[in-house]
Amino acid sequence: MAFLRKIGRVGGDTDFTNALGVDEGQSGGKIAGKWGKGQAMKKALAAYRACTDSGIIDDLTEDFPMTCSGTEWAGVTDRVMGGDSSGTLAREVYHGRLANVLRAHVRLENGGGFVQMATDLALDPSVSSLVNASNFDGIEAELFYVGDTETDNFNVQ
Repeated sequence: MAFLRKIGRVGGDTDFTNALGVDEGQSGGKIAGKWGKGQAMKKALAAYRACTDSGIIDDLTEDFPMTCSGTEWAGVTDRVMGGDSSGTLAREVYHGRLANVLRAHVRLENGGGFVQMATDLALDPSVSSLVNASNFDGIEAELFYVGDTETDNFNVQ
């Protein structure tokens, strides 16, 4: 999912100073021994590039729920406010492409409902939850929707 693409080409030199190694990411660097129990390695926060530096929120190269910009995807439902909607969020191959897939059942009986997937844009929200995206001119996202377009509504924020 590309984020806030600058006018022209987005990219530049990548700094691997704080990266763990070339075998991490989706190809599967694993921690061996009793401590890792076969779990995927997690990079240090300093090894990630903020989305406002790289121009990308997530290119799906990290193990789910991590984004390539060092934040995590999360699913949220109206249950946090007493609602009855439900959903799941997973990374899977969908129609031949790797994707973050949100499947949901929104219940409107309690005066409305919602299900969403979200991630922080700030690399370290404990320092600041704000990001400066003034160097960008918009958002680019690929979305695939299955449902009743006459009655269902969704938005991107």
